[in-house]
Amino acid sequence: MSQELEKDTCLTDEIDNIKLEENEQVSAVLLSDGSLVDIKKYRRIKETYSNVIDTDHDDWGEMYSSGRVYRPTLNLKNLKMFSLENTFHFTCIDQKAVDCCRDWDIVSVDRKGVPILKEGQKNLGYHERMLYDFFENCTQFDDFNFLCRQIATDFETFGFALVEMTRNRSGKPSKFYHMAPETCRIARNLPNIPGDTDQKYIVQVVNRHERIFKIYDGVPSKIKDPNSNKLMTEVLLIRSYHVDGGKYGIPKWVPALKAMIGNDKVAQYNINFFENEAVPRFAVIVQGGKLDDQTKETIRSHFNKKLKGIENAHKTLILTSSKGTDIKLVPLAGEMKDSSFQNYRKDNRDEVIAAHRVPPHRIQVYDTGDSGTISPGSLFNIDKNYKYSVITPLQETIASMFNRVIRMDFKIKDKQLRFKPLDIGEELNEAEIKKIIASAHEKYYNIGAMTPDEIRSDLKLEKFKYMDKEDDVKEWASTPKPVYLLRQANMTSQGIKSIVGGQGLTETSNDFDDKSKEETGRTLEDKQIDNLMMKRFPVISDEIDQIKQEISDLKDQVHELMERDKL
Repeated sequence: MSQELEKDTCLTDEIDNIKLEENEQVSAVLLSDGSLVDIKKYRRIKETYSNVIDTDHDDWGEMYSSGRVYRPTLNLKNLKMFSLENTFHFTCIDQKAVDCCRDWDIVSVDRKGVPILKEGQKNLGYHERMLYDFFENCTQFDDFNFLCRQIATDFETFGFALVEMTRNRSGKPSKFYHMAPETCRIARNLPNIPGDTDQKYIVQVVNRHERIFKIYDGVPSKIKDPNSNKLMTEVLLIRSYHVDGGKYGIPKWVPALKAMIGNDKVAQYNINFFENEAVPRFAVIVQGGKLDDQTKETIRSHFNKKLKGIENAHKTLILTSSKGTDIKLVPLAGEMKDSSFQNYRKDNRDEVIAAHRVPPHRIQVYDTGDSGTISPGSLFNIDKNYKYSVITPLQETIASMFNRVIRMDFKIKDKQLRFKPLDIGEELNEAEIKKIIASAHEKYYNIGAMTPDEIRSDLKLEKFKYMDKEDDVKEWASTPKPVYLLRQANMTSQGIKSIVGGQGLTETSNDFDDKSKEETGRTLEDKQIDNLMMKRFPVISDEIDQIKQEISDLKDQVHELMERDKL
């Protein structure tokens, strides 16, 4: 690959910008690996780097030409190669697989597949126990979570994923086995299989050994594989749709392919540069003659053998030429442009991460100063968007493979396998929000801005006045707190009057059992009672002022939180 990277046509511009004197011409280009290329040949060189769009022919050329299988839009081997050569591409795929398949559960669903929450249900039903037992024992070696992570990795790498399913002697699903997508192709026309075979079978070739599988449709296979003469097993298949995806689908990171290739070229350039003792490329300029074969060999030998290695450092190259002929070596891109490469690699990194739609902080990517500029509220919103727009759809896609088996083979329509949601601290965040709301309701109640029933209505709870409660409870629930306190104070004062005045109260109470405003004719006069009541007003007033100040502080805190979330 380093040879191909050396032949970058962008160096043609540098050659053209060399200032030549009269009778001078560029005769050749000396590459950093010591090879000498004639300038005419160099200008005709075109990059032959194999990209992901190349079609594959290994093991499949004859099958493509005969129409036995469908050709993928992309080269599956190259898709696999890129997942191994780009750090951030590999990390994003792995992170999504881990976030998606941490744990699973069996849930009850309605006819539309929406989960039905059953609070307080402790005992599992027969179907739930049966499905738990099946999925806990459906793999041969690793557990079901590991198999699902393999599926997620394949789906994110290739755009499709496959799982082989075997059956027991009674015809029920027994085991699941992972299948490598790069070894499989969707069948088109299989002459050795009776009936229509278009998109109904999978052909797998491993080390030139061929097997045929039936794509799962809920009906056990009754056809034998002509290669093994054994009854075919079945394959569960999921695909990532794209308008140009053909029969296989295309992974969503493909638009960032050029960024990956760019980073690969930079890495190869740096490796090649240092492997050759940081020797730059040269243009060989000849004046008054031509470059003879002996001089070419001298230059090539010096840079290939005598310049490399510590023991040969600072050696001098002496060139001899015929009379009237001058030879000069002009370096091309002699310095490593590390700063520009660094920015270029960073831009490519960001493009790869954006194509995967993974928050950078989830794969431990932090630029200088990021930790101080992104608020916790913003990080939570970023994680929330990642959870519901990336992870949840991926979980639903993978779960759909196995839910077809539950529905079509186990004949269970009210149970489904679901992956547990990604934990991003939503419960803690909701608890904090509820705490703030509760504090606000308390303040509003204390100043009489809201009644208990209005608070319950705000919380989407049934009001007391519509419930089977005592009348005094309903009265309290519809009364602002300051009014209620004043009534209680009046009632307390009336109690004092009755004790001081003796027995035989004949007054009738008002609607709220408040006798403070009625003429009693007893020992304490109404004016005296009013004086006693007035002593409580300053206390209540001070409490209201304090509550107002606390509410003002709370509003400032809520406003600050909302502003941080917007950042």
